[in-house]
Amino acid sequence: MNTKMLEGAKGFTVIEVTMFLAISGLLLLMVLIGTGSMAARQRFSDTTDSLQVYFQSQYDEVVNGVNSRNTGGTECNSLGDSTPGRSNCLLLGKLLTIDGTAITSSYVISTVPLDPAQSALPDPQKLAASSLKVITEGRSTYELKWGARVSQATRSTALPAGNGRGSVNSVAFLQMPDSGRVVQVYYNSVSGSNYTTGLRAAVTGDTAAFDPASTSSTSPSLAVCVRNDNDFASAVRSAITFGQGKGAGSITTDYQPPGALCS
Repeated sequence: MNTKMLEGAKGFTVIEVTMFLAISGLLLLMVLIGTGSMAARQRFSDTTDSLQVYFQSQYDEVVNGVNSRNTGGTECNSLGDSTPGRSNCLLLGKLLTIDGTAITSSYVISTVPLDPAQSALPDPQKLAASSLKVITEGRSTYELKWGARVSQATRSTALPAGNGRGSVNSVAFLQMPDSGRVVQVYYNSVSGSNYTTGLRAAVTGDTAAFDPASTSSTSPSLAVCVRNDNDFASAVRSAITFGQGKGAGSITTDYQPPGALCS
């Protein structure tokens, strides 16, 4: 055998092979971490966007007067004459109650027709005179996905019984019984499962939400702050913002930083 040929044939040393494997493993780990981080961000974005679409769909139902079949059937029949056109029952909107990872949507009806003599009353008094009622028929629940949750919902202006901005757990989309104008009411209900009591108190006490001359800068706004502690160690990463002004409503999404209303 030619010893010169053997001397000229060189391979990798154990140290070189070890370094190669270590560097390759490190690069693979970096790729996996980056991929996992991207997947987490995408999951969070999908969750926030889906929640925003859900809120928007609930608002659009009220604006467009969508009513699922038999909604309030039992409740309305109990009021007396249920003949179409003669019923005392009128669908006025939706109430959304926020509880961490779940949003409960309930229909709001009027149980007393608005008297023509009451047409000159301020909007809150009109709704109060209509004897608002939150019903269980047609109630549904939306669950947030991928470990996300609503960490807080904060109103930009003072609650009627409080000072400064206020934390809320309820959002009502209500259509005025005479004009059809849709208003948004953000409030903190302390009535537990008795949604009707909390809504009636909010309507009669919150005149700022009903001012038809208000603009988006003067009427109350709301930020629903979303976070996911499973994927991110930081604080709130997005906010779904509700606003209204001169009869128009908007529901938009802001990603990190989500704004001053989310601490």
